[in-house]
Amino acid sequence: MIVARMRLVVVSVALLAAVLLSAGASAQEKTRSAAELLPEKTLVFVRIADTKDLAERFQKTAIGRIGADESIRPLVGDLYDSAVEGFANLEDRVGASLEELLKMPQGEVCLALLKVEGQRPALVAFVEVGESSPTVDRVLEHVDDALAERGAFRETEMVGETELVIHKAPERSRQLIRFRREGKVVLATDPHAAYALLARWNGEAPKDERPLTANKNFQTIMKRCRLGDEKHPQLSFYADPIELADAATQGNFGARAVLAMIPALGLDGVQGVGGSITLAEDEYDVVTHLHLALENPREGALEMLAMTSGDTTPEDFIPHDASTYMTVHWDVEKTFVTFGELFDTFRGDGALADEVDRRISGPLGVDLKDDVLAELSGRFTRATWIEPPARVNSQASLVSAKLRDPKRFRGTLERIAAKVGDRFDARTYGGVDYYFMELPRPGRPRDAEELPDDARPNLRQPQLCLAVLGEFFVATDSEALLKHAVGVRGDAMKQLANELEFKLIASKIARESGERTPGMILFDRPEENIRLLYDLAAADDVRSRIGRRGEENGFFQAISGALNDNPLPPFPILSRYLAPGGGMMTSDATGLHYMGFTLRSAAND
Repeated sequence: MIVARMRLVVVSVALLAAVLLSAGASAQEKTRSAAELLPEKTLVFVRIADTKDLAERFQKTAIGRIGADESIRPLVGDLYDSAVEGFANLEDRVGASLEELLKMPQGEVCLALLKVEGQRPALVAFVEVGESSPTVDRVLEHVDDALAERGAFRETEMVGETELVIHKAPERSRQLIRFRREGKVVLATDPHAAYALLARWNGEAPKDERPLTANKNFQTIMKRCRLGDEKHPQLSFYADPIELADAATQGNFGARAVLAMIPALGLDGVQGVGGSITLAEDEYDVVTHLHLALENPREGALEMLAMTSGDTTPEDFIPHDASTYMTVHWDVEKTFVTFGELFDTFRGDGALADEVDRRISGPLGVDLKDDVLAELSGRFTRATWIEPPARVNSQASLVSAKLRDPKRFRGTLERIAAKVGDRFDARTYGGVDYYFMELPRPGRPRDAEELPDDARPNLRQPQLCLAVLGEFFVATDSEALLKHAVGVRGDAMKQLANELEFKLIASKIARESGERTPGMILFDRPEENIRLLYDLAAADDVRSRIGRRGEENGFFQAISGALNDNPLPPFPILSRYLAPGGGMMTSDATGLHYMGFTLRSAAND
């Protein structure tokens, strides 16, 4: 228990430092980064390269510029003041105010998990604070005192010219080690990890103990997750999921028995996962990279990752005012066959077919493989649309799948509807036949009708609608969205494919993909989702509910007070900072790679 509390205190301090947007002095010239000091087989690695740079770039992003706008700054200031006031209760325990904590980091911040033989992973944290900081000294003194109150024994040890402060829990072998070196505070929960870091720092590590930067999978992922050859992200992360699972299950025989199945499933081909976030770079507001490094060729379960490529032009029923649009090409048959082979390996020949017949084909009255999967040509799309008026769940969704034989699939839908019975209602709109079913209202209390009007949940009634539009099977959770989709089919100017914003994003995707053909693309309008939040915040019924919640909750009380004291500016003032975004996914010999981005608005320059 003591060690758990020790870890909680330390992690809390480290995370506070890691998430800050500090405006402190720039870091002194760095010697080596955390990746050069951590071992090659690091399990998890999360790094902010420079907190000052992160803060400066954040202020240049759309969210940062909105917060700095004269019309919204008082509201943001009130919320921040509430946070400072709320943190005051913890100031005596931590040894510093919130403002002082946010100014502590002066450069690199890194959290990592390291493998320890025979034990659970060890946590290591680096926080660059500069050579001298009274705030850091006070915080560390309070940490020492808090741990001592919980029974931890404190001792010190010199390793070369570096002093290690070691806290030992009396009933357990786990320890907390802290030292300062070259302007960095380093925390570790295992002494061997701390000694190894210092050895590498001193140039005394054995030649066979290489740093994380020598890990080929780490190199591949970090290289793929840069914006251009010379651009370095503000935040990057990496993990070895197989080794992490192995280390996290030390001593758990049941879990380790499950892990023993990983090679049989082919999951040992997952070599690593990682990504990065870059802010305010060139024409981009935010760029996100994610990379799943896979062994080549893929075997076992990894063969189910069967993304292909093809046309990504929005279908003629995707409306011009869609808030998001995503289309992906996938070899469904390959995925299903591979899954079936793996399932039958563990459950016996024909086991999947029996399960499918019992749970899906039988109840629906169709053959899943022949009547459904065989009719899917491999293109799948999802689009969202904000259904007016503004409600908590106003975002409606539409999914579609391209069909090989639309006429035959209509017959399949008819059989399913007949099997389901009167729960489906056959309807027609704009010459399109569709099936309608009203779904339960999410989160609606049974006694909602007894509540006053301003206390009832402001929720949209979900409705399941199924139809065949041209070559596509379409399903939505909104009848209004289905009718909107049917209505735009005959008017090219009302289709997303001809929207200037979509064409702009499509051109950026084509440029960034280079010779790699995307198997998936994404189009996103942040403005639409921000508008929904804005309309909700401005709605009287929402304000009333926040006010009632504030009577019992300080967080909602602060929000209610800030909104009441600072009227929201007209939405166009905020929307001028917002620009569309997009993304794409590619598959190559190294694995699957996703890149997402939001463009910079002219107002952000």
